[in-house]
Amino acid sequence: MTKNELNYLAGAMDADGFLSMRTHKIRGCITYSEFVGLGQVNDIVPLLLCKAFGGTVRQRNRNPQWKTFYYWVAVNKGAAICAKALLPYLKLKRRQAEIICALRKSKNIPEHKRRAVKIGVRSKGTNPEIVAHRVSLFTEIKTLNKSGTIPSSSS
Repeated sequence: MTKNELNYLAGAMDADGFLSMRTHKIRGCITYSEFVGLGQVNDIVPLLLCKAFGGTVRQRNRNPQWKTFYYWVAVNKGAAICAKALLPYLKLKRRQAEIICALRKSKNIPEHKRRAVKIGVRSKGTNPEIVAHRVSLFTEIKTLNKSGTIPSSSS
């Protein structure tokens, strides 16, 4: 992708997109996943994002009186790739992209360093320091994404 295309997509994400995290409980353990998306009444930008970063585009027609809504989402590695590529061009959601990149970095730590705590006969749990780091990332991104939260203008 060209810089102009990335700049365009970053502007669209700043305006109509979201960069967030989700939690899931698997076998009693909380896992964290990267989650990004964008919704618009035209399918052009959602399809561009899907072509560039993968993910899925879906249509929503919640009310027959409303226009069709096109919704693109990417999760996990696809979301992290999107956040990393758009990071230099984002203005409003830059910190959220940094948090997503930090989560991916913590997931890319080699398994022998990441899963250091024995929790059973055969399994190991995630290192408590890594868990604490992920909890702090999750808390920060949820705070940033609350309605009415305005990022400080540092540029």
